[in-house]
Amino acid sequence: MVLERFLSAGGADVDVTSSTSDRFNLFHSFYRLKWNPGKSLLESYKCGISNLEFHILYGFELGNIGTAVLSVPDSADSTTVEEFIRAAFRPEIIRQLTKTLAFITLESEKHLDAAMLIIGDLVKEQGLERAPKWYFDHHMFIAPSDQPQLPVPEGYHVAPLKVEHIPYMADIWAQDLGQKSATDLHLAFMTSNIVDRPSLGVYVDGVETPVGWCICYSTASLGSLHVNHEHRGKKLARVLIRLMIKKVVDTHGILPYGNVHFDNKASAGLLTSEGWNNLPVNYSKMFVSPSYLSETS
Repeated sequence: MVLERFLSAGGADVDVTSSTSDRFNLFHSFYRLKWNPGKSLLESYKCGISNLEFHILYGFELGNIGTAVLSVPDSADSTTVEEFIRAAFRPEIIRQLTKTLAFITLESEKHLDAAMLIIGDLVKEQGLERAPKWYFDHHMFIAPSDQPQLPVPEGYHVAPLKVEHIPYMADIWAQDLGQKSATDLHLAFMTSNIVDRPSLGVYVDGVETPVGWCICYSTASLGSLHVNHEHRGKKLARVLIRLMIKKVVDTHGILPYGNVHFDNKASAGLLTSEGWNNLPVNYSKMFVSPSYLSETS
């Protein structure tokens, strides 16, 4: 098996044309254009057998926030999958990622159980009290390439979001997640997304606070789409989505993607009606809180 490291920890340049994954190229396009936070460290690997890919994105300024994306096609054999996971998930990576977030994406559930067990074993080998928990399944959508822009409804205008909007937006995001108000994590996450990458808000003319917004995540997806209840039904979300697609395509030459929770029927329906392609991907999130760490880890 071949494990090729595409981008070194020092941020060395790399020819990403060898990758067949648009999403893989999009990660690196974000990195090169500094659409990832300035203190990020991105490492990517690709297996020469069955096209397994692994991407790591750290955001140290957020307090050990880490993201890992493991792409495993159904055509891969179990031996290759295990060898690749063990080679890519080095101990120092495990110690970082298990403090916060990790992701795994697969074309179906064929390799999911085995991958969970392997990563769980690797986590426990690093002195953690128990294996990570997996939850929060999503659909993955790819944006369409032929959607025309929509006119902004009368009485509204679209403009970039500003840092002074962050507390308000973070509170709404937290409430959408069932929490009373924003935590430091919500604020840090929203700050990074607004400061480091393009974002758009829709405003009532003459009012400085946005009534809707869409942002671009460090993992190269669009997200946090929101329109206040009293302003819905005016195609404001569609206006924002299409403008953000255009921004990413014009800058990177690659269509963005988005992840929608299985329970979020409204967003899934909106993207489907907008022509987004719902990929046959099982998208699962792994979360291990700091309390899972042993004192020696």
